[in-house]
Amino acid sequence: MLILQSSNSLNMRLSESLRKNIIDVSVGRVVNRFKLKERRITLFFEEILAYYIKKCEDAGYAKETRGIGKQWGFITTSCIMPKFLRKVPITTLVNTVAKRVWINMGLIDDIRARKEGEKIIIKTKGEFITRCVGKNEFMSGARAGMIQACLGCSIKNEKLSKSGEWFVYSFVTDKKPFTVRTKKKSLYYKLNRLSKTSGITLKQALKKDIFHLKKNNRIYFRGRPLVNIENTVFHLIGDRAILMDKVAKISYDYFNGLIKKSSATKKLFLLKIILHAMGWGVINISYEKNKVRIRIDYPPYGFQTEKDNWKFLVNVILGYVWLINKKFRIKKFKEGCKKLEVLYSI
Repeated sequence: MLILQSSNSLNMRLSESLRKNIIDVSVGRVVNRFKLKERRITLFFEEILAYYIKKCEDAGYAKETRGIGKQWGFITTSCIMPKFLRKVPITTLVNTVAKRVWINMGLIDDIRARKEGEKIIIKTKGEFITRCVGKNEFMSGARAGMIQACLGCSIKNEKLSKSGEWFVYSFVTDKKPFTVRTKKKSLYYKLNRLSKTSGITLKQALKKDIFHLKKNNRIYFRGRPLVNIENTVFHLIGDRAILMDKVAKISYDYFNGLIKKSSATKKLFLLKIILHAMGWGVINISYEKNKVRIRIDYPPYGFQTEKDNWKFLVNVILGYVWLINKKFRIKKFKEGCKKLEVLYSI
């Protein structure tokens, strides 16, 4: 018999998950074992992702961002949700299991679902991405993909509206089957397996006050929110490469007010620390006057069948490197077995 938690027990804190190793951290890696299947997650700068999505949608790419969101929502739900849970009514699933997972991870303040005939209505409050930029098609797609994965059917009508603090997603399903291919689970876990190494972990970054965990279950870097996110989304974004030439500027604008004036060496050392703690792999950085070489061992791989793609991350790092000199460009990118190497030079 499936026993679902009541709403009174929804607020297991992220700090408690870290203490009990439900959120398991090591150098360059963060794994979420909370409720659903084990999956590698990363911390990311929420506002960089949010403002990238907004820029894409403002430029006329809303259909494309909704498609990325839908594919990501379907893939992550189908890969991490046990099949027996998909037999639970969608409203019960959202109002219990999904709600607890997302609140625990600081991804949302509240979520509610109900059915009206063939219509499924989901209301969210304090939802990541949306809480930064407001109404967006990316999250509408992500919610649709989640429903499609749970029900195994298509959606023929989608509507998004706002009611006070709540964003309201309305979906009408049909009987047409819907599926998306994903990586084999054995390959996903093999790619995301790390060897032990030295460096700073998320727990240590919190103890050293590099990051701060606040009461809303959100982690902050110098007062700006980080988001715990399943990293397939970054590979899908990199594969589509929409406005990829704008990412570095978004990143530079974000970091420019956060990183104090210091030497290039100190700036790059901080970058290494935060990428380590955020779960982006084992980072090594070398610096000469006109060259920054970054090697990432054990980068996070996604569930998608498309080739893993780190263009988005590489361009975000470029924006950070611009704090040293805005003449830096990506000159060389090399990918090997569980390793990446990027050369930024002038």
